[in-house]
Amino acid sequence: MSNFLKVSDKYAIASEKRQWMVQKSRVCTDKETKEVSTEWSSISFHSDLNQAVKELGQLMLRTSDATSCHELTESAQRISKLLNQQFASSASIQLGA
Repeated sequence: MSNFLKVSDKYAIASEKRQWMVQKSRVCTDKETKEVSTEWSSISFHSDLNQAVKELGQLMLRTSDATSCHELTESAQRISKLLNQQFASSASIQLGA
């Protein structure tokens, strides 16, 4: 894996040579040693970083615990702020001509 960008305890964006992936964490316990660890699994695949960030934002909003329009709006603002802090500079990166 080339990049691993942890966005929260639950979500990250990772990359390989040809793709970006939105990943979700899960807590696992080894049956023999009882050691607890976090595993990350890819849940969506994208050709560029901007697509991955947009999908992650949509996923975080869809899985928020909002039960009203007001809470949904607050969640959207919080998610937008988090993603802008982490990826604002990457949104303007243009590779290739």
